[in-house]
Amino acid sequence: MSERKNSVEFDSSMSDSEIETVLGRANHGVLSLADADTAYSIPMSYGFDADANALVFQFVLHAGSRKGAFLEQTETASFTVSRTDDEDWFSVVAEGPISPVPDERTTDAYAAIAESAWFPDLTVFDRSVTETEFELFELSIESLDGRKAPDAEV
Repeated sequence: MSERKNSVEFDSSMSDSEIETVLGRANHGVLSLADADTAYSIPMSYGFDADANALVFQFVLHAGSRKGAFLEQTETASFTVSRTDDEDWFSVVAEGPISPVPDERTTDAYAAIAESAWFPDLTVFDRSVTETEFELFELSIESLDGRKAPDAEV
């Protein structure tokens, strides 16, 4: 193997405050769930509840839902927020267990979603929004990692 030429070494780590800024400003990312050796990743909008150290998601689940099946089997979920713009890039990865939001946290969870979540057009479902039931889930953050380009502004 030949040695890489013209490589530049830099510390691409993000500070805790930069990671918190990204999670608070972004409104969507990719949620990855797993069932044994099978992964399932889906783009999701979210809210960041810094006080609870959690990411909050609003799911539409139905009988036979693939997302629902994977939620039941996932021990540790992963959520990635990223941005790329030529040489200005960053990514943040949060990992932890994902579970339904407990009743006593519902108000805070909805507040986190209202703060920053992006709400897509729900016409992708085969029923009207008024007939759709939403369920709140939260990923309790156990680990966070952020990387960025050397001069990236988050």
